[in-house]
Amino acid sequence: MKHHRFPRCSAGPLVAGLLWVALGGSIVGCSEVSEALDDAAQPNVPVTLEVVDGKALQDVLERYRGEAVLVDYWATWCQPCTELFPHTVKLHEQYAGRGLRVISVSLDDPDDDRQKVLRFLAENGATFDNFISRHGLGTQSVEAFALDGPLPQYKLYDRRGRLYRSLGGNDTSLDSDQIDRAVEALLGET
Repeated sequence: MKHHRFPRCSAGPLVAGLLWVALGGSIVGCSEVSEALDDAAQPNVPVTLEVVDGKALQDVLERYRGEAVLVDYWATWCQPCTELFPHTVKLHEQYAGRGLRVISVSLDDPDDDRQKVLRFLAENGATFDNFISRHGLGTQSVEAFALDGPLPQYKLYDRRGRLYRSLGGNDTSLDSDQIDRAVEALLGET
């Protein structure tokens, strides 16, 4: 049995649900389109996945101004990404109370790999904001998200919304301790 989280729409949840059914699972004009996995693949974890481009991600970052933000750029086909992702979830759990927002952006193909990405997110308990690049992997995503080199990459933004630090990419020595130190340093700032 497949469950869906209805988009946030000004029309309200009942109308949004009826529109969702009438339009075959997509609602035009709503700001968030979320899907959930089958109960068997999703152990009671509310996981969402929204397609974004660079502008939409900037809007999300602006919405979280006043909080520290960690953005994890990853993909299911990237072994170092999938190995580090549980640590991203741990950071969310450990530091949410101190004002850290965690966001993941998958560079998998939004048309072909959406269910695979959702399954991975649910298996890892990624209950924070999860996005998939409208452009998948390619130069458009690299430019839209200002990526530098291979995945995984992490970007930390301070409470004023400014880029505080980039980790990974061309820096091949990325590990969980390095990410921890950067998050701790950012959260330690006033």
